[in-house]
Order: sequence, then structure tokens, then C-alpha cells
Amino acid sequence: MDNLKDIRDWFINIEKNYQVFDLKYKNIAFWKLIRKDLFEEILMKRGLIEQGHPMSVADKFKRIVLLIKYSILNISKRKNLQDYDVLILSHGRKIKYKGDYVDAYLYDIIEKLKIENKNYLFLDRPDHYGKHLGENVGLYYERFGHLIRDGLYKLFSWKIKLQGIKILKDIEDEIKQKLKINIKITHLVKKKIFRFYFDKKFYDKLLDKIKPKEIYLVVSYGKEELIAAAKERGILVKEVQHGVINNYHMGYYFPVDYEIPYFPDEIITFGEYWIDSVKLPINNIQSVNEFKCLKPLNNILEYKLKSDDVLFISQGTIGKQLSSIAADFISKNKDVKVYYKLHPSEFNNWEEKYKDLYLFKDTQQLEVITNQLSIYYLLNKCKYVIGVNSTAIFESLLYNCKTFVVNIEGYQYMDDLIKRGYVKLISTNISYSQLKKMNLKPLKNKQYFYY
Repeated sequence: MDNLKDIRDWFINIEKNYQVFDLKYKNIAFWKLIRKDLFEEILMKRGLIEQGHPMSVADKFKRIVLLIKYSILNISKRKNLQDYDVLILSHGRKIKYKGDYVDAYLYDIIEKLKIENKNYLFLDRPDHYGKHLGENVGLYYERFGHLIRDGLYKLFSWKIKLQGIKILKDIEDEIKQKLKINIKITHLVKKKIFRFYFDKKFYDKLLDKIKPKEIYLVVSYGKEELIAAAKERGILVKEVQHGVINNYHMGYYFPVDYEIPYFPDEIITFGEYWIDSVKLPINNIQSVNEFKCLKPLNNILEYKLKSDDVLFISQGTIGKQLSSIAADFISKNKDVKVYYKLHPSEFNNWEEKYKDLYLFKDTQQLEVITNQLSIYYLLNKCKYVIGVNSTAIFESLLYNCKTFVVNIEGYQYMDDLIKRGYVKLISTNISYSQLKKMNLKPLKNKQYFYY
């Protein structure tokens, strides 16, 4: 099994055969805690993807400094806590919109809450590539405890006894036999259980203090502790979509007919397309909302008015492969201007990791983009877009780009768009002249994707 689809199908069968969502340790349904990380570790060890958001030593040090700084700020902020109608957990990504940095996914939700005259507590994230929202921040939810959690785990992990759960060893053996890789599932489970205990105490205290009626968050996987604390108190949890949701994403794909623990009550999506694209848990409802920050340009250029430039859209999981493909494309198509847009997680280490691309850094032909130009400016400017499975592939269709997906593992995320004819699957050594000749179906019902 050397492709994403086969491994996904095998993984789902493992879950069904071993009834993993019934597994518990002291009433903690731990499979949900490890599921996405386990699947990605399998893909990495099989060589299908790379680590999505690696941190350099400098990034880790900066994050420690930020955690200490914001933990100190939290001391004074806690004194001002009161009852709130709504609790909001921010995403790391902030963009400049109407002169201010805003959370692109929560902006419209917050504007709606203001109109409804609901008061809210905004929890921001001291992220290694994000911006803060200044005075609007009520509290920082990554705190000093995160620094000591791993150390405490090493001291006290022995207290978590999993010997009685034989199924974990059976799954490890099946992975080794079928995929020829070693995965320490028991170790992963113990770490996640310890984190669950540790972080849930923080959210228990916070929710008891502010007594919200509902919670909005961006990215629910990894926030199981908060969701568990909220459900114990009857607080409604709503997740706001932040990226691709489909049947290859283990944070959302649950093809079963029973309830999934620690999953939000509702998912608010960009459009109806995303609801139709995935088998979500039966204990979740879906809705659609407008996301103004994702469509910031009032005058989107028609295809014929765009420049003939090519935009590559990178991501950490496929960046090494895509950057080499882009470098080869540049070397063979010398009269074409190429923009290579990095994911924020790639900003600080691309020069070291993407050596093939780095060779063209000082040429007029290539411009590597961190945050000096927005993705929306580039989508409005460039006729041709090349990527693998970024959400920006979908966004490029809004901007009337001619969009292509490279045939490397992960392209399966775009299977539906490929089948519909909106994007085309291309080889790793495509030429510019070939791109120009390819015909693609224009996206007419854009509101189906982005309301």
C-alpha cells in the first residue's frame, strides 16, 4: 500500500474491526485523541508526506519566550474575568483586513455577535507565525503550563497503566505486518491521556469562571479537552472551518453510524460543497456562513486580464517535493515569471530545506513569497496556479485562475475537483506551453464553494 487512498481505506477497516472508539482509560475515549496524529505518523513513516509544521530551534526558543510572556500577562487578565455569553478560541493565522489584523475565520462570527449584543471572551494564541489582536484579547490559552507539561509527563507517565488494553498491541502488530513500519501506539496514547488530564483542568476552571452558553473555535482536533469540558456543562461547541474538509482528512472523516466523542456540536462551513464532501459524525450538524476575509478583493480580474505568471502554492507536508518541481519548471521555462508562495510554517526554514529552489532565489525569474504579498493579491494577478492540496486551490477558482494539481501523494484531496473538470492533474515535469494549451471547466456556481 503505497498511496493515500489504500492506506486510508485500510486504516478505516482497522478502526471498524477493533471497535476503537469504544476503547477507554478511566472514562477517557482515547482513540479520538490519537487518531489524526497516528494516521499522519503512518503516512510519514511510509514516506508519503513530510511533517506539516516543523519548528526550528529558533522557533522553539521564540515560542518558549512568548509562552512565558503571555503567561505573565494572563495573571492580570484573569482578574478581569466575568460571565460571558460566548467563548472564542482564535486561530494562529491573522490577516490584515480594513487596516487591522483580524482572525480570517472568526471575523464574521465576531461581527455577528456584536450586532446581537453578546459579550465574548477572546482567547488568542501566542503562535510562532501569527499576529495578536491587541486590546481585543481577553486571555492567552497557550500558557506556562505547556512548558512544564512534557517534563511532568516524563515523571508521572508510569501511573498510566495500559497493560489491560490488549487491542493496542494487536493494532501495533498489524501495522508492522501490513505496512512494515513500527508505531508505538501505547506511547502515543499515554501522552495524549496525560495531556487530556492536564489541559482539561485549565478549561474546567475557565468555563466554571466565565459560564459561557456557547463556544466558537477554529480547528477542533487537538481541542478535545475543551470540548469534553464544554459537553459536561451543556455548552454548545461550534467549529469554524479553516481549510480543506473531505474524506481524506482524519480530523473530519468518520464513516460510522455512531457518535464520535469530543467532536463539536456544529461545523460552520465556507459553503454547501464542504458539507457534501465528507462523512461527518452523526452527532454533528452543519451550517454555512459568509467569510468576507477570504474574498477581500472587490474587483477580481477576468482570466484574460491577468498576467501570464505562474503561482506555486506550497505546504509543509509536500513542500520539499513541490519546491523541486518548481525549480525544474523554472530551469526549463526561462521566460516565465514564477511566484512560490510559502505556507507560514515554512517561512523560517525554506532556504535550508528547499535547496533546489534556493538556487534561483536571486534571479529575476523567481520570487519566493512569505508575507510580503497576500495570497489573494497573487491569485488576482496570476493566470496559472499549481499546487497539491491547499485550500488555496479552491480559492484560486474564485479568482478565475487556471488551476493545476501536481501528481504527488496528497493530490487525492482534490479528486472531486479533478473529476468535475475544474482543475487538472498534471505530471511533475509539466511545461509552460502545455499549461497554456489545457482547457478547464470554469467554476460557475462559486457560492456553492464559498457562500
